[in-house]
Amino acid sequence: MPNLSIRENILKALAESSSQMPVLLTNLKSLIVPGVKLAELNAILDSMCQNRELLTCSGFKDGKEYVCYWIPGNIPHKSPPLY
Repeated sequence: MPNLSIRENILKALAESSSQMPVLLTNLKSLIVPGVKLAELNAILDSMCQNRELLTCSGFKDGKEYVCYWIPGNIPHKSPPLY
């Protein structure tokens, strides 16, 4: 199996994501290449958001900051079908 690029790993990790089921940055980092530096990951994620490949949201919950990502327009197959 060929090695996937970081971008491909990001898309694979976010395959089941949506605006209702985003993936936290901390979880995303653990799902991707373990050796990738956070600064490099953030640069790639920022680029993908600028290209509208991903959407992001950040805020505070219970006094802790969070950042999450998802694929725009993605409806996970776990959702009921739209008729």
